[in-house]
This record gives sequence, C-alpha cells and structure tokens, in this order.
Amino acid sequence: MKNKVAEVIKSLTLKLEPFKRKCWIPVVDNSDGSLVSSKFSGKPFLRQDEAWPLCGICHNPMLLALQLNICELPEKIKTRMGGQGLLQLFYCTDSCGTEDGWEAFSKNQRLRIIMPDKGKNEVIIPNIYEYTDYPPKVVKGWKELDDYPHSEELSALGVFFSEEEERIACLSSCNPEELEAGTEASKKRLENIKQDIQEPGIIINDLKTLQFLTSPKRGDKLWGWPSWSQGIEYSLCPICNKRMSFIFQLNSSGSYLTDIWSDSNLPNLFADGNGHILQCEDHRDQIAFPWAC
Repeated sequence: MKNKVAEVIKSLTLKLEPFKRKCWIPVVDNSDGSLVSSKFSGKPFLRQDEAWPLCGICHNPMLLALQLNICELPEKIKTRMGGQGLLQLFYCTDSCGTEDGWEAFSKNQRLRIIMPDKGKNEVIIPNIYEYTDYPPKVVKGWKELDDYPHSEELSALGVFFSEEEERIACLSSCNPEELEAGTEASKKRLENIKQDIQEPGIIINDLKTLQFLTSPKRGDKLWGWPSWSQGIEYSLCPICNKRMSFIFQLNSSGSYLTDIWSDSNLPNLFADGNGHILQCEDHRDQIAFPWAC
C-alpha cells in the first residue's frame, strides 16, 4: 500500500520550510555561575546602590527567574537584542500572580535590560523560600534546533493544510514516546492509530516527524516560535503600539525529556503552561512577559 503518511510528511516539509526558524535550548549546570552569567534563579547582577527588586503588589522580594547575558547569546539574537546588557526577569511566586499576574507589564514582575557595570561585588539572596524550590542553574551553552510555527500562527501567515494533510497532521497529538514504550497498551494504541487512518505502514518515527513539523517546542528556549497555550498572545509596545517580537520561552509545566521537548528549568513557577518574553524591535527597553496555561 502506498504510504500516505510519508507523502504528507514530504508535502508538509516543503510547505513549512519558508517558516522554519532556529531556536536554542539552554544547556545548564546545577550551579550559580558569576553575577553576570546567563542563568535560571540564583544571584543576579545588581547596581551598587540598588536593593533587591520587590513585588509591586505584596512588596516581598521576587525570584530571579531568568538572567540572559546578551553578549554571550547566539550571534543572530545578540544583534537583534542590541548586542550588550543583561536581560533580567524577576517574578513574584507568591499568590500575587493568581488574578492578573499573567498579563504583560503586571506589578508582580520586573523585566529589564541592565548594563553590567558599577555593580555590587557581592549579592545576598533574601531569606525567601523560593530559592529552595528553584535552585540556580547556570547556562553553559545552547543547543541549536529547528522550530516550526503553531497552527494558529500558520493561519495568520496564510498557510493552510489540505484535507489529507489536516487528517494526517492531527496524529501529531499522539505521544510517540508513550507508544514507543513497548507495553501491550502502547502496542494496541499504535494498531488503533493505523486502523483509524487506514495506514498499516505508519511507524513511530513518522509520528515524531509530524510532531516536530506541526508543534513548536514547548520547553525553555531562546527564539524560534512561541508555543501558545491558549492562542496567539503577542503584546503591543506601550510606546508605538506595534506587535512585540518573541525572544524567550519559559515553560512551567515540568520536564519533557525527549528529543522534541526540552526541560523546564523552573517547573510550576507560575502555572501549568508557557510564558513568553517579548521585546519591541524599535524600543528595546520595552519588554513584556505574559503567560498562559
């Protein structure tokens, strides 16, 4: 029988090629690094006369969720972000984020780019419980991967699937890793899939390829395409009202230990979903962090 899945994978690959982007997955070490290192949690760079950032709602110290040393990022992103400085996201992990804390520019977060000069020689972490829950992880490097847009993003770009492509692409919702487990239940599930689409020749690698082509990576990543939890949610720049550009994705759902998904370095930080750091290309000091679950 002719392999319909292989044909659809080929057509989708050609159709989506113009929209393929590079993304970079952080490779981390369980340590803090220096005050100017790219990191999750840990000690941030602070100016000499600066106190630890406080939540604008409860006025307690906020967690350093992310610090990126821009001059150490991959060249394409480094240039896009201005070439220098530290991007810092402080986030309150108290109950301040339960109502409007998901919105961009909320008072329970502080997002900025700061130049790493005239800083403190030593930074003392406030006595808050979050640093036990979120031990520091320094970024030691970046793993480059291809990334493809979310289905809603494709519609906005004017890309539509044929009926046959849509039918086969729906298989991307299957979990190839579970099917690969080799249990009786996983074998039965794979057989049911083959019968449903009348394609006895489908293999697990086909499902992995479909997932790769039709789903942006959901874990922590630099650039690529956002993995939206509830739909497209680009923020608008408060100055020029233009749509802000995607820079970094923070996943709060736990770990995805496969070749397709990356780890979440701050699991359960805000909710079971993704947060996105966005920046205005014309006003680089305008940075947003909305999240959704």
